[in-house]
Amino acid sequence: MADDALETSIAAFRAATLDLLDQLAAHGIPRVVVTKRGRPVALLAPPMDEAAQPPLGAAAMERQAIALEKLEFTSPVLETQ
Repeated sequence: MADDALETSIAAFRAATLDLLDQLAAHGIPRVVVTKRGRPVALLAPPMDEAAQPPLGAAAMERQAIALEKLEFTSPVLETQ
């Protein structure tokens, strides 16, 4: 766990969830580590800025695959019976 993270038990987290989420959103605390019997079970952090987030959907796959020049994409691959 990072030194700057707030560590809290599940019971305390349950009681203060809305307040902790508001603090995360306002960047009052960098992250929250939720523990169960002293062991970390969850890590909450504010979302990344939109510019830093990875692309979603088709944009995420851009330049991830190549098509062979002679491959036909419009005709069936298998013959139907």
